[in-house]
Amino acid sequence: MVLISDNYPRDLSKDDKVLEVQMFGKTLSNPLVLAAGFDKHAEAIEDFFDLGFGAVEVGSVTPQPQPGNPPPVLFILKPDHAAINRYGFNSVGHAVFKENLIKRAENFYHHDPTTPNETGNLSFREGKMLGINLGKNKVSPQDSFDDYVLGVKELGMYADFIVINVSCPNLPGLRALQEKDTLSNLLTAVINAREELPRKPALVVKISPDVSDEELENIANTVMKLGKVDAVILTNTTTKRPSTLISDPNLLKEAGGLSGEPLFPMAIEVVRKFYKLTNGKIPIMGCGGVSSAKEVLAFARAGATMVQIFTKLSYECYKPNFEGPCLLTTIKKDIVDELNKEVQQSGNT
Repeated sequence: MVLISDNYPRDLSKDDKVLEVQMFGKTLSNPLVLAAGFDKHAEAIEDFFDLGFGAVEVGSVTPQPQPGNPPPVLFILKPDHAAINRYGFNSVGHAVFKENLIKRAENFYHHDPTTPNETGNLSFREGKMLGINLGKNKVSPQDSFDDYVLGVKELGMYADFIVINVSCPNLPGLRALQEKDTLSNLLTAVINAREELPRKPALVVKISPDVSDEELENIANTVMKLGKVDAVILTNTTTKRPSTLISDPNLLKEAGGLSGEPLFPMAIEVVRKFYKLTNGKIPIMGCGGVSSAKEVLAFARAGATMVQIFTKLSYECYKPNFEGPCLLTTIKKDIVDELNKEVQQSGNT
């Protein structure tokens, strides 16, 4: 599968210092993260770093290979700059996924992929991080944590951060793992597994945009109480269909998670609420509806340290005849321009 068109422009330039962010005790060159779901099998990590991301998150990956849902699984909502997907955790499984990570390290760096290197990151790039998103197999018991624990044990050594995905709407029962006591037990099991690793990745939890205020408060209290969750991703796709959508009604009836620009108002509201609930003590990666510097800055002002991108990029990088700068190049330039403008304005007041 072609993940990025050969002629889609890369961004290999050095990031402006104003874009630097602190995450997990490290300095990243910029706050932009490739969201999970794009490179499900860890096949194109270098290509995505070459687009200019500060971090790349690969997966979701499940312990055993599984095919996902039968087609069609993707519906493009062009008038809404959005998409509906129901991939259903299609995965090559831990063994192949791990082999892809090892081959990458051997081919490009001749380096043991489980040990620190000159950059200090398992991205093997200065100022960049590599994340792995862990999921569970459809055949696994709904109340079982074993797939996540196994994921940490098998793949945790290959990542700067691991993501516990309990928010995908396309796997029956998965979102029930966000419930208060269940989430606490799950994260405790995952934390214990991480503590056994000689090199411990940061632990991140990915939360749905469809949680109620009470559920969000319970999640916030849980991660605060445990004290060993390093960040959260807010949010994932939504099963809701906002009244503002103008695409073909037949497409809107399709089951699956909605992503793209209509998700942004929901996602940023969850970020605002979570930041307030935790007094900003839990780092946040904002995710949902980012298409320009405007959304990135809005997420940052709502409390996010980093911001993930998916749907807008997918609209561009598959095109065989794309013209213009890379999306990330444009976003980063516009962020720098806006921040410099604000500095100038503050100096004139």
